[in-house]
Amino acid sequence: MAESLNDSTQKKECGEVRIRGLVLITLIIVLVASLWAIGKTYGEWDTSIAVSTAGGGLSFTRSSSMLKGMYFTGDVADMSIAQLSNLSITDRGLSKTGMGGQAFFNLPLFSPGSLSLSTYLKQDIDIDWPIGTYTVLSNLVFSVDPPSLTSSFLECTVSAYGLKGTGSFLLVPMGATYAFGTRLTLLGTTLAGMTVEASTYFGAWSLGKAFNEINKVQSSSDCFCYRGTNISLTGLMFGCVSYDTAVRFSNQGFAYAQFQYAIAPPDDWDIPVSFAVTLEFSPQTKSYVVLVPTLYFFNSAYQDAICTFYVALDVTGNGTGGSLGFNGMSLTGVRLSGLLVGQVNVSGILSLGDMLYTQERDSPIYLHASDYSIYNQSSIASKQSPTPYDMVISLDHSTGNFGSAVDVYWGCNTGSLFGLKLFTGEATYILSSELEFGLGLAVDPLVGPTEMRMDFTWSLYR
Repeated sequence: MAESLNDSTQKKECGEVRIRGLVLITLIIVLVASLWAIGKTYGEWDTSIAVSTAGGGLSFTRSSSMLKGMYFTGDVADMSIAQLSNLSITDRGLSKTGMGGQAFFNLPLFSPGSLSLSTYLKQDIDIDWPIGTYTVLSNLVFSVDPPSLTSSFLECTVSAYGLKGTGSFLLVPMGATYAFGTRLTLLGTTLAGMTVEASTYFGAWSLGKAFNEINKVQSSSDCFCYRGTNISLTGLMFGCVSYDTAVRFSNQGFAYAQFQYAIAPPDDWDIPVSFAVTLEFSPQTKSYVVLVPTLYFFNSAYQDAICTFYVALDVTGNGTGGSLGFNGMSLTGVRLSGLLVGQVNVSGILSLGDMLYTQERDSPIYLHASDYSIYNQSSIASKQSPTPYDMVISLDHSTGNFGSAVDVYWGCNTGSLFGLKLFTGEATYILSSELEFGLGLAVDPLVGPTEMRMDFTWSLYR
């Protein structure tokens, strides 16, 4: 009799569990369906198989596979899928009110893997009527192997009455613990139309760095102390001349001052030339002046080709009261872009006497002449990295769903014919709005193929 009562009790409990499970599943389905109906969703699986022959064997270490998912509601959801899919919340490329979230999961197939979660919220501040907006951004990054928190980022911005104040907070690993960093920014516009921005850094936040450029903290940087301040003035116009100024103070004192001037002829002037001038002064290094004249020449009914010359003026003077001296002028590089030869777009960049620089950290297969700079714009301020190349020529062509590009690299002291350093090529084909394929190849003239890539992107959106 007791056993039958226990059986009936267990069956009743199992039935209640099933009912609760069914109710929970129903609620989840209703919630997902509601979100699906009122918002915009996007999902993507992006896989890149890279085979490298470096070291004499085959390596897949540069391969990656990522799952992307995002959801947005409000005015920001009115943006097209093409716009939303190419934006990251933490890049601050979203400006409309609304809310949303993004999840990027690097699958632990070719690397330890990671999970990044970001949220976006922007709403009006209403006091009888909208007087401004507030924005909250967040980002959490987790390592999959071993499971741990890689970094945490939170940013809060309030804009009202022409002023914008931002507080950014960062948490990064420091040995077995975590270090805290803060950046406080105040931005405003003057009556003359000039934008003034001041950013002050504390703790683990390295001076001038973006939050995603700080991966870990050295043991000597664990204090929450003052790191430095950046002050910039941009957008001041006098006729056809615009002025930009940047000044940096570190915890050691004055670091550098940079002045940029851009001279563009008015539309009613028939002069196809513009000029840009950069002056920088710092206590540790020689001051330098860079003059950048840009020549626009007729190319087609739709665009002009552009040829830019980089001229360096060697000015000595340490900025500490010593005398300034002019030691000459030299052409440091040339850039060409927008030149159409038949159906092919030609671009190129040449550095004279120095190497090329780039901010990109991706494979050279995906980089082209436009991704490189003549030289480091500032040995202090720039985030660019040197490359072993001093010249790049890029040819690209696209028609319909097919696109292709070929790049030729030259470098000094390579031992190859004419100084050839590298050949790269890539081709992409959009099979449908959901499927895209890509192939890439990098060839060293001395050793043969160094990297081969096969890309696959599958997307699902509403």
